[in-house]
Amino acid sequence: MPGRLQISARLRLLAALLPGVAFLSAASAPAPAAAVAWDDVARGLFHEAHQAFAAAGDTGDTDRETRLGTALTLLQLQPKTDANIRRAATLLTRLHEENPGDETGLAALYYLGRIEHLHRTPADPEAAARYYRELISTRPDHPLAGQARVKLALIELYRSGGRPEDRAQTVARLTPLADRQPDAASRRDLHLVLGEAALRFGLGSQLALDHFRAALDAGILRATLRADALVRCGELARELGHADEARRYYETFLADFRRDVRRRTITETLAALSSPAALAAAP
Repeated sequence: MPGRLQISARLRLLAALLPGVAFLSAASAPAPAAAVAWDDVARGLFHEAHQAFAAAGDTGDTDRETRLGTALTLLQLQPKTDANIRRAATLLTRLHEENPGDETGLAALYYLGRIEHLHRTPADPEAAARYYRELISTRPDHPLAGQARVKLALIELYRSGGRPEDRAQTVARLTPLADRQPDAASRRDLHLVLGEAALRFGLGSQLALDHFRAALDAGILRATLRADALVRCGELARELGHADEARRYYETFLADFRRDVRRRTITETLAALSSPAALAAAP
């Protein structure tokens, strides 16, 4: 069997484990037993998926996708155990060592970073950063490399003991890279991270607005995140004196989010922006 997942199964897997990221190339369908497992992963049935991957292995299906699925579902099993995390790391390391450049090898490298970043107790962000940097160096144009840049940005911006000037330099360095991310999902995510950092570290309302605006342009699929971004863009535009732009964001928010608890406040703010006095004072 080829060393790549069928594209539909791959998209469903990453929708469950890594929202917003899609691999770009199609391939042959997985073996029947493994196909059942990937369907379970897509539905969030990680225990059942893990059992199905084990069954696929029992039938002699030991291909790379099956082993990748085994590793990823080990990370999702409850309760989480150090033994499962160690086993997942071992499987992913072997997959990457066998072929570091195919889709499975790249996914293995990314998830090795995620293990250090998210699953270890305590986390080891510097070890995670090494995996992310290796992935970016290996295939900078791959969607997972785009996500690795997002995770690496989080590590660099929020590492313990980071100095304000270092954070400002990190945002300045990453800002021109955001629009060169390999896909819309990673562009969106990096712009969101940088917009949040610009606000949190006092780097300027205009910079924050630029990033949140770009994230909206890239497409924010999760309703709660999109609603938050629209409100933030409206508030930042209003603060900067861009009344027309602020009105557009507020109007879009009110049209798209009819049950949000912020509607009354936004409606009042929009009315104030549209008052004769406000319009007369507009530049």
